[in-house]
Amino acid sequence: MLKTGLVLMLGMAGVLYYQLTSGGTNPSTGQSPRPPATSSISTIPALHASKKIDDVVPLVHRPLPAPTTDARTATLQIGENSLRVSPNLRGEFPRVLVIAEALITARVPFPEAQIGDSVAVQAEDGGQIAGGVTNGSTTIAADGVALVEFRAAAFEGMNRVTVRRGAETRVLEFWVGAEPPIHIRQ
Repeated sequence: MLKTGLVLMLGMAGVLYYQLTSGGTNPSTGQSPRPPATSSISTIPALHASKKIDDVVPLVHRPLPAPTTDARTATLQIGENSLRVSPNLRGEFPRVLVIAEALITARVPFPEAQIGDSVAVQAEDGGQIAGGVTNGSTTIAADGVALVEFRAAAFEGMNRVTVRRGAETRVLEFWVGAEPPIHIRQ
């Protein structure tokens, strides 16, 4: 009994599927399908009948949303030039080429920080932070950023500045001089 009922149900579903997809006649009765007037199936072709093929825009051609700014994006002021840089997942900003003894003002954001929180600043490889020292500190301003002033070294090479608030670390990288060649290790 169960087997017969299942075959009957599958047979009826096959006929209904054939009617809906082919628009042809029912192979068992020889009649063309006529869905009831209230059926949503009869309204589907009417919805798209007025559209021309040129009106349909594929998903890949739709404009992309405006890029969002990473909350950790820092602003660097180097002389008269301003530059926005975003860190990678480890908090390291991309390397920026500067001239010897360039004065750099960096606005490094810490979105979760409170106004007045202390931030440690350290010149790692060369150069000096404000006051002519290699270690110092600053505080979080009302806009959630730590203002860091740094003077690059007088000699060619890497100048990293580490800005640390608790466990959060941001590393600014500056290269004094011409861009170094790429070396491939074998």
